[in-house]
Amino acid sequence: MDESSISLLLKKTLNKNMIEIIYKTQGRKLPTVLLEDSDYQDLSKMEKQNFFGRLLFLEEICIKSSEWITYQKDYENWYDFIDNLELDLFINIGLYSKEESISNYTVHGSWTFDTTPEDMFASLPDCAREPFSKSPIGYDCDEKEFSEWLESGTSCLSKILDTFYEAESLDCAIGCLIAADICLADLLSGVSKQRFNLKFPRYS
Repeated sequence: MDESSISLLLKKTLNKNMIEIIYKTQGRKLPTVLLEDSDYQDLSKMEKQNFFGRLLFLEEICIKSSEWITYQKDYENWYDFIDNLELDLFINIGLYSKEESISNYTVHGSWTFDTTPEDMFASLPDCAREPFSKSPIGYDCDEKEFSEWLESGTSCLSKILDTFYEAESLDCAIGCLIAADICLADLLSGVSKQRFNLKFPRYS
C-alpha cells in the first residue's frame, strides 16, 4: 500500500509516526472472503481506501498505546497521553463521511445479512467473547491500574484485528469488525472517564 493509495480523509489525521506505522503494516491484506463479498465489491474506490485506512489507524492506536505503557515517551505526562489517545479514538469512530466512506452502522446492519450471530460469535478470539470491559476502569484509578486496563484492551483489539485478517469465513470477518467497534467503544469510555481523575493532573 503506497502513499498515493492512503485516503485523503485518513491523511488529515496522520503525523509522521503514524505514517511509519502504515508502512510497517503494508503487508496487511483484507481477507479474501470479504473481498469477494458483494457488499464490499459495491463500494467505490475511495470507500474501500477509507475502510482499509481505518483498520490501519486502529493498529496504530494499539501500537502507540503499547509504546507509551512501555517507554512513556513522546508525551509530556499521563494526561497528555490520555488527551491524545481520546482524540485518536474519537477520530477513528467518526472516520467516515457519507460521500467517501461506509459507516460502522452499515457494516453492523447490512453486511451481516449473510451471517449468523452464532457463527460470528464463535469465530471471535477469547478476549472478545469474554470482553475486558467486564472489569471496567474507574474514575479514580492509578497509573498502574490504568496501564493494565489499557494494555488488556489494546491487546484484545490487536488480536481481533489479527483474527479478521486471517478470516476464512464471512462470519469471522464481519464478526471481528463488530467486535473491534465494541472494543473501541469500551476503550473510549474508559479513557474519557480519566477526565475526572485527579491522579492524572494536567500539569506535572
